[in-house]
Amino acid sequence: MSKRPGITAIAFSLCLAGLALCSCSGGSSGGGALTPGTVSKPSVTAPAAISLLIPAASPGSSARGKRRLYVSPYTNGVAVWAYAVGSPQPSTPTTVANVSSGSSICTTNSDGSRTCTIPINLTPGNYEITLSAYDAVPSNGEPQGNLLSTGTDNAVQIVVDTTNTIPLTLEGVPAKLALGPQLNAVATGQSQQLTLYVNALDADGNVIISPGSFNAPINLTVNDTGNTVTLGTTQITAPSTTSLAVTYTGQADTYATIAASATGAQGASIQFAPLNVSPMTLSLETTQQQTVTISDYNISGAMTAASSTCASVSPASATPAHAGATITFTVTGTSTGSCNIQFSANSGNISYTLPVSETGTDIVVGVGSLPTDDWTTFAHDQQRTGLELNSTGITKATVSSLALSWTQSIDAPCGQSGGVAAAYASPLVVSGVVYVVSMCGNAYALNGQNGDIIWGPIDVATQTGQDCTYPTTGSGPGCVRGTPVLDGNTLIIPVYGFQLGTCAYNPNTNAVACTPSNGQEQGGQLVALNATTGQVLWASSALSAGVFRGEPLVLNGTVYQGVAGGDTQAGCIQGGLLAFNESTGGQDAQIFHTTTVANDGGASWSAMSTDGTYIYAGTGNTCTGAYSPQETAAGVQDYEDSVVVLNPNTLAVEWSAPALSFFLRDNDVGAGELLWKNNLYFYGKNAILYDYNTLSQQLVWSEQLTSLDGFGGYGVATTDGNAIVVTGGYTSTSPNLSQLQAFSPATGAQLWSMQSHVDAIYGYAAMVPGIAFVLVDGHIYGLDSSIGTVLWKSSVFASGYSAPVVVPSGVYDIDYDGNVYGYKLPQSYTGTGSMERVRFISHIRPLQHFKHRGKIWSGT
Repeated sequence: MSKRPGITAIAFSLCLAGLALCSCSGGSSGGGALTPGTVSKPSVTAPAAISLLIPAASPGSSARGKRRLYVSPYTNGVAVWAYAVGSPQPSTPTTVANVSSGSSICTTNSDGSRTCTIPINLTPGNYEITLSAYDAVPSNGEPQGNLLSTGTDNAVQIVVDTTNTIPLTLEGVPAKLALGPQLNAVATGQSQQLTLYVNALDADGNVIISPGSFNAPINLTVNDTGNTVTLGTTQITAPSTTSLAVTYTGQADTYATIAASATGAQGASIQFAPLNVSPMTLSLETTQQQTVTISDYNISGAMTAASSTCASVSPASATPAHAGATITFTVTGTSTGSCNIQFSANSGNISYTLPVSETGTDIVVGVGSLPTDDWTTFAHDQQRTGLELNSTGITKATVSSLALSWTQSIDAPCGQSGGVAAAYASPLVVSGVVYVVSMCGNAYALNGQNGDIIWGPIDVATQTGQDCTYPTTGSGPGCVRGTPVLDGNTLIIPVYGFQLGTCAYNPNTNAVACTPSNGQEQGGQLVALNATTGQVLWASSALSAGVFRGEPLVLNGTVYQGVAGGDTQAGCIQGGLLAFNESTGGQDAQIFHTTTVANDGGASWSAMSTDGTYIYAGTGNTCTGAYSPQETAAGVQDYEDSVVVLNPNTLAVEWSAPALSFFLRDNDVGAGELLWKNNLYFYGKNAILYDYNTLSQQLVWSEQLTSLDGFGGYGVATTDGNAIVVTGGYTSTSPNLSQLQAFSPATGAQLWSMQSHVDAIYGYAAMVPGIAFVLVDGHIYGLDSSIGTVLWKSSVFASGYSAPVVVPSGVYDIDYDGNVYGYKLPQSYTGTGSMERVRFISHIRPLQHFKHRGKIWSGT
């Protein structure tokens, strides 16, 4: 009998479970050499059976991903295909069997496992045999549920009057990838070897283990700002541990991201950086003493402090109680001047020179390690979960202790009046730095500890030639509406553009006639800044038509941006997605258009998402309307009012999830797409929340949010795993009011709701486990995510289009009027890695109240 090389008989891939096929019958043996495309045809059919051992499931979810077992303990159905060698696998299985607990063909063993004997009738001869395992019981002779593992042996010889052993190894089918552990930061200038574990989980959350391979390889890529990281391998075909060589060349602002992707699986990424020195302002005068707190250095030996000519430090050395523990030093100003104080750790050879410079009555001291703040994009990550899993110290028990630490005001709304908001974009917070962009196109970097401006304003409008002082009323679009994205040290900002004037689409002639309002029409473009200095790196060429309303998405060195402006008043611009080179800003060749009809709209104006393999993008109505006679007559293929799933390399459509409701007319997917555990959650202006399974590509459930068509929401659904929290959705339009609602991720059942009373809710809910933070009616609320109870709230000066950010260093947000807020826990509550202020800065200017300027424009 021929065997596949390197595969042991009766071994399952990753499971250590036995498989044997036995047959007995009268008649002659069907032995002999294997011949492709033939199966012997004796007069007697041989009844046979496959014996399958299914291990017992471990109790408790914590053990579920650790058991060294495969076949999966959650296997409930199998399908077997037996076909002639060299022939294609038939579409219909030879046999399908229920192997769930209690099945008549299964026997439960003393250890909780079960042995199932699957009958199959075969004539003696040469076969290819494929076996696939699923997590659901078959129905009507068809396999059901998620595919967990599969394997094929293309050289099986079946003979009678003997036991036929199939040397078959099942290959695990990855549904989700995981990287770990979280890599610790290392010192600048140091070389260090780290081990990165790359795991694949099946559809039921079990870690796939060896022997055997994956049915699709896992590809590893590195996005490295300093070219300092090398990988031992870039592709993993079987469960293993890969060694990652990490080298830092002394660049203080080097960041690296390793991403894992596999066809059909939810991707994963992990980010790490060298320890940096971030400045903090201390109100330190000569002869005055202040305490400097240093934490999360991951050292075990003593740390020494060297005094300078104008300041002294005591004690001379201190040893942390354990690695990562806090160490405190007292700094005393001795004379005016620019001072250098050096802290050195003899364990790990970590050494920093911390500048101390006196300006007026303040000395700037760099203290602490790099905070683990990682809010780099709209709704935290590119799956748009809105969920911070790094340790923040914020729990249901501590959240009530959050207190306003500082406020900062960025530019007023370009000297405008008539309801134009100063800020639409939500903040980003990375490594203790808060990035905000005003509607007028001014970008800022703020110190997350005290709100001081590190750099800015950087006028991206001037860089692009956009005139963001126009228009002067609330009906205009403004300059920056979408939240930027921070990739490594590159901050990418979408500039809206202008598409004004009177336009009318004639479906009979398939043409648009437009009368510009003043000749200033110009399409959207992207601007990239150096996140450390604010220096402009590049600006893409402006589109001749089409605006950038949604958030950019970065994947493998390419920036993807949705094109909006697909309404009649904006010229029925052909909506879709464009791709740009992240290094240069040059537009790539690949383009996705919502509809094949030119000038037919179909805008993409909400945040896109990615699982590392595909891009998920929402689209809007076409100007001719869904299933119009003109489209039907022309045989038009369009993807309006849907979430389209695209291949990032070609922008070709893999599949789409429609949001159409024939009882409602405005089905734009105006909110972003949440990807969570093989599910796609999204909602839009038709006020319906959808749950699609990304593996089966089928609708799981849908729920009505509000009763008002056309005003269903503009943010994104976010989750902490306990609840899907949905913001927006008008309950009235005069005044504009909304509901905040939460639903069960599994069933769609509503868990709770909260009504606004002053203004609509436009942002998303920022999450830590168990708590949802949201800006409602001039307050930032911290709500119990499961039941909606108010755990904490704080007043702000105005409502907002933005959403809060919650990270280890604090909670941040920006309101309509451009007021930025920083909230902190008491230092004893905070998670490791966050950099805390030593004391409140007495010289911070008084808080200023800016009058709320009213309703913001909310069209596409």
